[in-house]
Parts: sequence; structure tokens; C-alpha cells
Amino acid sequence: MLERFEIQSNSSWYVWFIPILFAVHNAEEYYFFSEMRYIQLIQMEENVMQRQYFFVALCLLTMIVFLFVCAHFMFRKRFTLSMLLIIQAMIFMNGWFHIGGAILTGRYVPGFITSLILIIPFSLFLFRKGIVRGWWKMKHVVISCLLGVVLLFPIIFGVLFLAKVIV
Repeated sequence: MLERFEIQSNSSWYVWFIPILFAVHNAEEYYFFSEMRYIQLIQMEENVMQRQYFFVALCLLTMIVFLFVCAHFMFRKRFTLSMLLIIQAMIFMNGWFHIGGAILTGRYVPGFITSLILIIPFSLFLFRKGIVRGWWKMKHVVISCLLGVVLLFPIIFGVLFLAKVIV
């Protein structure tokens, strides 16, 4: 995996866009929280979806992503680069879920706008840049996207539960 990885090539400044765009996306979700009626289809405790828990969960997720980017720049290892790929793939797949949700419901879904104009385009850019720079291969991107689908909901529910414990 990542056989031709070069330490100097993984220091690109645009990797910092991962937590920045994630924070902007989370801000859209939080601001339009009241529009998230579609989540009621998922059986969850009512108090977990209260605005304060949701805010804490979004902050935790954003902080975790930021810490992974920091770890990557501190240690510059294949592992941290692979983790960034998986994180971006999860964000990418989350963006597609927002777009799909908007199409299926026929109305605005919180996170739709940032998914459409920021998350999906930036993810495609980063995936391509990583392939061109030799950070990863296309098969790693595909596997990461599949892993992103599998991990997305358990991570979201886990962080929501953690937010409930914290608050």
C-alpha cells in the first residue's frame, strides 16, 4: 500500500481544507437542525437529537478530523495519510447521502448545499491529487469510500452517544 509514498509530497497545504470544509458543512447542518425531520425515520432516543447534543457531536467530529490532520503534519506517516483518505472518503460519502436525501424527499436537507458545492468537488480533487502524487491508488480510494459507508453511521451514532454522556 502506498509503496511510492514520499514524505515531502504529503505536506500540501490543501489537506488543511479537510477540517475547514468539514466545519463549514457541520455549521450548515447545525444551523438548519430544525429541518432534519428525516432523521426521525431512524429510531433514536429523542433527547439524543436535541440541539445541544447535536452541537457537541458536531464539535467532537470536527475536532477529531482536525487532530488527524495535525497528526499527519507532525508525524508524516503512511498511516496518518491513510487515515486522512478514509476520513475524506467518509465525508465524501456523507455528502452523497445528503444529496440523495434531498432527491428522495424532494426538499432541502441540511448539509445539501455544502455537499454539492464544497464536499463532493473537494473530495474528487483530493482523491485525484493523491493518485497523481502517488499518495494512494484508485483502489485505495474505492476501498476507503466503501469503508466510509460502513463506518459512517456507527461513528455518527457513537459520537452522538458520547455527546449525550458529556452533556
